[in-house]
Amino acid sequence: MRQYKEKSGIFTKVKDVDDSKGIVIFYTSVFGNKDSDGDITQKGAFKKSLSEGFKRLRHLKNHRIAVGLPIENETLEDEHGLKVASKLFKGTQDADELLIQYKVFADMGNAMEHSFGYETIQEEFSEEQNANILKELKLWEFTTMETWGANPEALQVGLKSMDPLDLIRQLRVLRQMIKGDFKDARLEQYEKQINEIENILIKEPVAPQEPDHSKDKLISFYSKLLT
Repeated sequence: MRQYKEKSGIFTKVKDVDDSKGIVIFYTSVFGNKDSDGDITQKGAFKKSLSEGFKRLRHLKNHRIAVGLPIENETLEDEHGLKVASKLFKGTQDADELLIQYKVFADMGNAMEHSFGYETIQEEFSEEQNANILKELKLWEFTTMETWGANPEALQVGLKSMDPLDLIRQLRVLRQMIKGDFKDARLEQYEKQINEIENILIKEPVAPQEPDHSKDKLISFYSKLLT
């Protein structure tokens, strides 16, 4: 019996966002790359699903919540990978919040994590590449992963392992996020993440020759590095 799987996420920059129509374009799979699961997806792996099962495909958030539908003839394989054009369900909270995230990330040239759910139809192990070559997959859904996890302990571990400049990039994104129309619980989550990043930067300052390590001075210094 074939098993449903969820491919490890890949970080890709959003190609395009049409706010008025609620359309986003992104890659959910890249061909030829050996991923963290030891798989290499081959061009053509999605061909049958796209041609025969397109009407069943969904765009989800975190592999759970439906937020949109892929657009036929615009969701396709190209030389780079599986490109998805999705029309989000504007007017629903989850889709509207996701659209805000896409806009912020696109405006700032940052990357979001995408994934997909599938069953393996045909694969072959390559000794030369030491990887499973995925030749044909039954595609079920495309997924946009939450930007940051809600688990405070996991968040803290992940943030502490990041480079200070990456932390500043995340801080700038989060500060843009809290300007959006999110639920109170989500805004509270983002504010906690902002405080967590600021605390990490203050406890472990890396600003060279910066005599004043007060919170405001440090954040101002770091922010200037990326403007």
